[in-house]
Amino acid sequence: MNNGFKIAQSVARMGPETLTHTQKVQRLYRHGLKTLGSWAIDRNVFLNEADVMRAAFESNRASERGASLLAQGEEKLFDFTHSDPYCQPYMPGGSKFMRNPTIPLIVSHHAAQPPPLLPPLLPPLLPPRPPPPPRLLPPPLLPPPPRRRRRRR
Repeated sequence: MNNGFKIAQSVARMGPETLTHTQKVQRLYRHGLKTLGSWAIDRNVFLNEADVMRAAFESNRASERGASLLAQGEEKLFDFTHSDPYCQPYMPGGSKFMRNPTIPLIVSHHAAQPPPLLPPLLPPLLPPRPPPPPRLLPPPLLPPPPRRRRRRR
């Protein structure tokens, strides 16, 4: 086997990535802010509560019992999880998601007949119109209407 394939195989067989304590704390803080965004109605309320949360994280920065604080924080985050979390309107689950979806190809196809692989959507209801008769002479050109002069008073 090629050396490149061996490296790719070893990377693919690796287990899930283990996170450091700092990464876990950062993720807890980020998820806490997202949960707070689901609960806070006003931006000022959100900013005040975010400051309180940041102060709580900063006060325990150099604590010796980091693992137990992390477990307590995850438990508290689980308790405060919103039943209907806020999501962006344009993301899946949002109010604007797929509001204007793309139209199917058979509808947007500009040919007179549908493509041969796709069946017609509806049978024709009316017979096709006959083509208009050909015009032999062009319509006559009319002179422009006379220009009226304004009267001065």
